[in-house]
Amino acid sequence: MSDPDPVAPFDGEPEIRYAVIGAAFGLLLIFVGRLIPYRILSWPIVGVGVLFVVVMTGYTLAMLWKDMSGPVRRIVSGVRGHLRKDPQLGTLTRNVAARCWVATPTLAGRALDIVIDGDDEPIPVLLAHARDVLADFATLERRLEHYLEREAEEETDAELAAEIRALRLSSVNLRSPDRPGLVVIDFDGPDEIRFWSCEYVDGVMSELRFDS
Repeated sequence: MSDPDPVAPFDGEPEIRYAVIGAAFGLLLIFVGRLIPYRILSWPIVGVGVLFVVVMTGYTLAMLWKDMSGPVRRIVSGVRGHLRKDPQLGTLTRNVAARCWVATPTLAGRALDIVIDGDDEPIPVLLAHARDVLADFATLERRLEHYLEREAEEETDAELAAEIRALRLSSVNLRSPDRPGLVVIDFDGPDEIRFWSCEYVDGVMSELRFDS
């Protein structure tokens, strides 16, 4: 039987309104402390009030920036010409440092990073191949499922075999202009120090490996 009054889990971060209340309480302490004529009592109260105001205001600003930073980055990128709209992949955002473009479409109910090589523009042949690969995402996922199961069965280390079965697709990378048919698939896995990937060429997956 389910609990009729479930308690929502605490996510580790107090809500912004509590931080605002804390900052207001700090201001109240400062006000009260300044009314006390005895410095030995006044200074500690004012000091605690200042600490409340600084910490709580800083937390509030950090949380507001966290919520706004994504939209702000998109606006700035748009002004700089670092955004492209693609009818299949959605919005492509330029990563100048990595010399690539990244789209994050939602496929099968989850976000997936599509990384395409290119400087001023995504390289056309790689962009076209990315569209082809993702046109039938269900087929890609089915091939991945069968491939990972086969690799897990062939793995002699039981721990690695279990890890292979737990891998989940995280990004599709087209970063080789000289080999436009090469797709490198990255995975999320249960072990945070191992980064798994494989190659996908002409519908065939191979070279499953990890870096740590």
